[in-house]
Amino acid sequence: MNTQRITIVLLATALMNPAAGQVVGQTGNPSQSNKEEVVNVEDARIRAHQNKDQAGMERIYADDLVWTFPTGERFTKSQFIDIIVNQKLKPFVVSDGKVQAVTTIKQEDRHFYVFGNTVIVTRYASMKELFNGKPLPHPRRFFNVYVKEDGRWQLVTHHSAPVATPQPGDQ
Repeated sequence: MNTQRITIVLLATALMNPAAGQVVGQTGNPSQSNKEEVVNVEDARIRAHQNKDQAGMERIYADDLVWTFPTGERFTKSQFIDIIVNQKLKPFVVSDGKVQAVTTIKQEDRHFYVFGNTVIVTRYASMKELFNGKPLPHPRRFFNVYVKEDGRWQLVTHHSAPVATPQPGDQ
């Protein structure tokens, strides 16, 4: 499936009809099982990143994955997996004037929007990251788009963008 086509259709649908997607979680919502499945896949994706689990990322990422950094740089599935496995992307915090690696990715302001067999995950990320030794813009918001094909949820695109006005508590 063409990732760019999916992304354009999803964004156009959301922009033309914001009520079409539902933030799920209400009791009795028919999309609840899709949401729960994607919560599990998204959590597995984060664990795969933290553990540099190449096989886990291979299972979760669609072959035509498009991963966009907040700098606008785009990466393919193989390029992004290489970035993670070879530690070219390093989350960090500054504590007592010293840079320390982040070992747990914090889940902030995470929401799931269900459109049948497509789920969009949005999240706020306050953590800082170095890519090839250079800081990426932070804080940022991002979305992940998951599509269920052949009974399996796969991440087809990730896009992150810097937050123009930091949220309360950002550093």
